[in-house]
Amino acid sequence: MMKRLLYAWTVMGLMAIGCGPGNYPTQEDPEENVDAFVVDQSPSLDMGVDTTAPVELPPDLGAPDSGHSEPAPDLGVPNPGDIPPPPLPVDVNISSPKRGVMYKSSASSINVSGKITGAMDNFDKLLVNGQEVVVSDTGHFSLPLKSKWGLNVVTLDCYSKSGEVSNHARSYLYADKYRSMSATAGVDLTMNDALVARLDQGVVDDGNRYSVDDLATILQKVINKLDLSKALPKTLAQGQWALTKYDLKTNGPITTAPIKVTLNSQSGGLHINLTTASLDLPIEFFKPFQNSGVVSATDVAIEGDIKISKTSTGSLKVSVPSLTVTYKKMKVDLGKKVLDIFQEGLVNFLLPFLKGTIKNGISEALKLALPGPAKQFVNQFKLNTTFKLPSLLGGATMNVYSTLSEVSFSGLGGTITLKAAVHGSKNLSSGGYGVIRTDGQLAKPGYAARPLRIGVRRDSLNQMLYSAWYAGAFKQDISSALSSNLGNLPLPYTAEKLELEIDAKLPPVLMPEANGHDHRLAIGDLFVKATLTTDVTTGASIVIEGYLSAILGASVSVNSKGKLVLGLSQTADRFELDLTKFAMQGISAPAPSTLAGGIEVMLLDLLPQLIPPVIQKFPLPTIDLSQLDGADNILPDKTLKLSAVTVTHRTDYVVLTGDIK
Repeated sequence: MMKRLLYAWTVMGLMAIGCGPGNYPTQEDPEENVDAFVVDQSPSLDMGVDTTAPVELPPDLGAPDSGHSEPAPDLGVPNPGDIPPPPLPVDVNISSPKRGVMYKSSASSINVSGKITGAMDNFDKLLVNGQEVVVSDTGHFSLPLKSKWGLNVVTLDCYSKSGEVSNHARSYLYADKYRSMSATAGVDLTMNDALVARLDQGVVDDGNRYSVDDLATILQKVINKLDLSKALPKTLAQGQWALTKYDLKTNGPITTAPIKVTLNSQSGGLHINLTTASLDLPIEFFKPFQNSGVVSATDVAIEGDIKISKTSTGSLKVSVPSLTVTYKKMKVDLGKKVLDIFQEGLVNFLLPFLKGTIKNGISEALKLALPGPAKQFVNQFKLNTTFKLPSLLGGATMNVYSTLSEVSFSGLGGTITLKAAVHGSKNLSSGGYGVIRTDGQLAKPGYAARPLRIGVRRDSLNQMLYSAWYAGAFKQDISSALSSNLGNLPLPYTAEKLELEIDAKLPPVLMPEANGHDHRLAIGDLFVKATLTTDVTTGASIVIEGYLSAILGASVSVNSKGKLVLGLSQTADRFELDLTKFAMQGISAPAPSTLAGGIEVMLLDLLPQLIPPVIQKFPLPTIDLSQLDGADNILPDKTLKLSAVTVTHRTDYVVLTGDIK
C-alpha cells in the first residue's frame, strides 16, 4: 500500500505541470466473453489537483542583460530552453477482471487483460502477481491466470523507465457452483447438509434423572403425570356368570408407584422400557351387589419401539406401533359385599378379560402420549428463526429457514441433518450468481464421547455473510464506529471529525484453512471513502478513496451464551489497498508511509466490527422444554443448549462437540 501512496504523490506532482495520464487517449480491449457477474468498475485515480492552472517556470538566471554587450558569466544554471521535459508517466488500464466480478466455471483459468496508457516510450515492464508479462507495441496485454476456490486477488505493477511505479489490485470470486438468491425466500435457497447433529446415547438417555437434559428424563416426567386410564373404556366387563349378571366399571384413574423410563438408540428409532412396582385401578361392581373394589398389579413392565423417520415432504414422523405390557401378578378385590364363595369364582372368570383390557388401555395411552414430546425434542434442532443485524450494519431483518434432510438412528445414536437457508431483503442492484459453494461429498461429524456433536457447514456460514451483504449490510456509513476513538487513531493528524463509508462489491467469504489458520476470512473490492477533517472551522481535510482486498486468518469458537464467535487475526495474510482518489484541502502533505500504515491499521481494526457480528447471529440448536407436549407445570422453565464446547474442523464443517445443559 505504501508504494501506491508514493505513486500518488509522484503523479500529483506531474499532473500539476500538465503531464498527467489524463492527457493521453486510452483504449480498452473489447470485453471478454466470460461467464461472470460484474458488480462495479473502479474510477480513474483522482488526485484532487487542478491541472488547468497556469504553470510558473523558474526565473531565467542565465539570460543576457539587454543593457550589456558582454555575455553573462556562466553560473552553471541551464537556460529554460535547455531543461528537458520531465518523463511522461505510464499507467495501466485493466479490462479484466473488473471490479466485483464472480466467475462461474469448471475451468480454473481466467484472463487478465488491459492496456498500458500514457507514454509507451517511458514504459519499462508490467508485473501481474509478481510475474512479468508480455506487452505488445500498442500496449495491450492478456494472460491466463489460474484461480482457486474463493477470493482471488490480482496485483498489477506498472514500471516506467524513469523510476515510477503504479500499483493496482483487483479481486474476484471463483467457483464452479453458486446457490442463487432471489428477492423472496424459497425452498430453492436451502443449502443441503447445512447442519448435522449427532445425538449420542447421552442425549437419548444419560442415566441421570436428577437433571432434565436428556429425552428419557423428559419422557419419565411426562409419563409420571399421565393418566394411564384415559384410553380405558368406562365398562371393563359386562355379562353373565353363574346365572348372575355382572357389570364392572372403572371408578377413577390408574395410580402407580413411580414409573422409571430407560431409552436406547437402535436402528429406526428408540427402544423404550417402563417399569413400576405397582399399579392400582379403582373399580365399581354392579349386580348382584353394588360395591367398590380395585384391580391391582405388581412389577409392571412395558416396552416397545419409538419409530422416528422423515416423510417425503421433509417433516418428522414419530410413532409407537405397539407396546408389550406384562405383570408379575394381578389380583381383583370386588369388595366385602361380595361373598368369598362367589368372589373367587367370579374373579377367576373376569381376570383374563381385565388383563387384556387394562393392558390395551395402558398401551394406547402411552402410544398417544410418547410421540408428542419425542417429536418436539427432535424438531427443535431445526433453525427456523428471525433476527436483526446490528445497527452499524443497517439493522436489516434476516430469516433462517430449515427443513429436515435426514433423520436416522442406529445403536450408536441419532443423526439429524438439515437443509437451511438464510435470507434478507434485497438491497443491492445485483447479487451476482449467489452464494459461493464448495463441491464434492462433505464428511459428516462422527460420534464422540460427549453427548452432542454439531457440524455447521462452512457454506452455511458463507450464506449468512452473503445474505447480509445482499441486504446491504456492507454498504454503510460506519463513521460511528470511530467517533468515540478519534484521538487514538493511528493517523499523522489529530482528527476533529472522521467520516468513513464502505461499499463491498463482493460478499465476504470464509475460506478453507491455510498458513496455520483454521479458516481464512476474505473480503475483496471493498470500496472505502475516508474523509479526515483536521479543522472543522477551516475545512482542512484529506479525502482518500480506494478499494480494499484483505485475507485474514480466522477461527470459530462458541461463547458462554452458546453463540458462534468468529475470531480474526490481528495481521493480514494479504492486504491490498488500490487508491483511486487522494485529495487534500488546506493541509500540508503527510508522509506517505505514515499515512499508509495508519490506514491499514484503522481498516484492520474495523473488520472485527463488521464481519463477526453476522456470524454470531447464526442460530445453533436449542431445546425449549416449555414447548414440549405435557410440559405444563412438569418440566422446568429452561432451554437446553450446547455447553462446554470444543471446536474442531472436518473437511468443510465446523464441528462443535459438547454437553447439553
